[in-house]
Amino acid sequence: MRLILVGLSVLFLVGVVLGPKRIAGQSVSLVVAGDVHGYLSPCGCTKPMVGGIKRWSKGVRELQSQGPTIVVVNGGLTQGVGRQQELKLESLAESYRSVGVAALNLTLGDAGASAKVLWPRCND
Repeated sequence: MRLILVGLSVLFLVGVVLGPKRIAGQSVSLVVAGDVHGYLSPCGCTKPMVGGIKRWSKGVRELQSQGPTIVVVNGGLTQGVGRQQELKLESLAESYRSVGVAALNLTLGDAGASAKVLWPRCND
């Protein structure tokens, strides 16, 4: 619950600080994502298939082409630990970087290996 409150506070601050002062008079799209849990591809459990980071990135880029867009990710990146999860995190980091994610919240489950893997890929 505490993490949810912190996340909402960050979103509020992003809206207050970036929104009205820098983009006066324009509408801004806010994309909030999270809880990927390492599923990088569509699951195939529905028709038409939904999900996947490629589809997500494409959707974000479409919004960005229409106007100012702020993208934040609220954790839940992978499940478990190990090399496979690190590879998934590397893919997520590249995807998030390619669309210009403004803020990334790491949950307690993400905090260990995630920071080690994500930081070098997201920080220029």
